[in-house]
Amino acid sequence: MLKLELKIDGKTLKLEGEREEIVEEALKFLYNIYPKLSLINKIVVRPDIEKLIERISAFVKILEDGTLIIKGTFPAEKGILLALAAAKIGGDWGIREKYLGIRELQELLNIKNKTVRNNCSKLSKDGYIRRDERGKYIITNKGIYFLLESLFGEEDVAEVSGGG
Repeated sequence: MLKLELKIDGKTLKLEGEREEIVEEALKFLYNIYPKLSLINKIVVRPDIEKLIERISAFVKILEDGTLIIKGTFPAEKGILLALAAAKIGGDWGIREKYLGIRELQELLNIKNKTVRNNCSKLSKDGYIRRDERGKYIITNKGIYFLLESLFGEEDVAEVSGGG
């Protein structure tokens, strides 16, 4: 159960409920205040997280304590993206931190430190992952698209944000 209170331009919205309900109602509220926002959202897309979970669940597991398990062997680049996608999902649901460091990736994927570093550098340069100030990495929306397209050959990997 979540609670949200928005105050914009003298208007207030108080919500309590499940995540999806709150997001939907908050967007309606924002569309009423900023009608052009609904126009922009007709072309803005975001990764379909449900589809992501569905697709990677055969390869990745998140234990209740937040421990990640990667099943199978993957090329380093795809393994890193899978691990970071799982960490992001776990982080979004409050199960674990969203970011993974080089050592965590190395141990999780059982690959050499230099291989992880080189691949993280390339993935970061390509915009598929982002490094934070602590030196840990998180997958980006572009990285989620790339992962789904490269692992599963999917072209329809996004949901339209929708509009009011």
